Amino acid sequence: MKKNTRRIFGLDLMRAGAIFFVLVSHLPMFFQDYNNVITDSLQVLGLYGVEIFFVLSGFLIGDILLKMLSDYQFTFKSVLLFWVRRWFRTLPLYFLVLSVNVILFYIINGSLPIHLWKYVFFLQNFKDEYLIFFPESWSLSVEEYTYLLAPLGLFFFIKLGKHFNIAKTRLFLYNTCTLCAVFLITKTQYYFNNVEYLQSFKSWNINLKSMVIYRIDAILFGFVLIYFFRTYFSFFKTHRLKFFITGSVLLAFLIISILVFPIGESNTFYWNVLFLPLSSIAIACILPFLYFFKLKHLGLSKWIEKISLYSYSMYLLHYSLTFLIIERFLDFTSLEFHSRIICSLLYLIVVFWLSKLSYSYFEKPVTDLRDSKIIKKFFRQ
Repeated sequence: MKKNTRRIFGLDLMRAGAIFFVLVSHLPMFFQDYNNVITDSLQVLGLYGVEIFFVLSGFLIGDILLKMLSDYQFTFKSVLLFWVRRWFRTLPLYFLVLSVNVILFYIINGSLPIHLWKYVFFLQNFKDEYLIFFPESWSLSVEEYTYLLAPLGLFFFIKLGKHFNIAKTRLFLYNTCTLCAVFLITKTQYYFNNVEYLQSFKSWNINLKSMVIYRIDAILFGFVLIYFFRTYFSFFKTHRLKFFITGSVLLAFLIISILVFPIGESNTFYWNVLFLPLSSIAIACILPFLYFFKLKHLGLSKWIEKISLYSYSMYLLHYSLTFLIIERFLDFTSLEFHSRIICSLLYLIVVFWLSKLSYSYFEKPVTDLRDSKIIKKFFRQ
């Protein structure tokens, strides 16, 4: 692998850790009749794996927007450029995996998934209980609508800001905080209107945690972090350990609270309104420490970089196209314990190698088209 000196090891580590959490959160399905504290804990890792992706994605994409503000005038063509570059990164692989899923579904069931059109426009979990087909795609909907709204809102804030002589980077913060407030309000409205739905972790997961209209702020916390991180870079570098300890303590409290304050009628405000934003804040506090973190072990750092590079493919391929296919041909409950462990390890290996192929022969070549001369020429006009 050619060395990319622009990569930040700590952020690669964060991304690799996030996808690892997501993958191992599905391992309890190999041990469905062994439910215990360990299997329950692994499922919590999946929740935080996605939340890490959200904050980290917001941090990195927010940085791109800030650089666009600094480098040239932020016009509507700038918004289009942002969207084109983002869509080249996410949409081709998403639609490829979606197409393969649809083909396999048709072969197995003899029919097409219901509401298939919603997946084209990322509406499968916009405001209603998300659809069971291709369930891992829910987080992609949250991301796509965030990156649709954020630059568009920023464009209008800059238009208004010209009349008040406000710095563009400050308008970035105002736009982000406004959007955060909007989606905090949506969660509050859910609290007042839908208490009866929050009677279990499963109902909370499919009716609130995975809904676009309640979750966009998760990514926007990364936007807030990158604004202050770039503005007060030396401060964050000096106090990164304090931030790390603060975030770790808060994260530990949140994880313990899952057991201490179980989802139910008496804890709805905490779960509806507070739990997810506090999780994002905890992760945002930890991120600066990892940003400056270095690892001297070259071999291990290369593997972490590989997993980080393959993480998007791993996320899209790990469940519907790998686990559910394995599950269709294997009855895990009929296997001995050691055989299930072997199946778990083989599952992780298969996901890794499929993702490597996907990244090398599809994802990266398509993403490289973002920098083609045709696209550059169009946006220079």
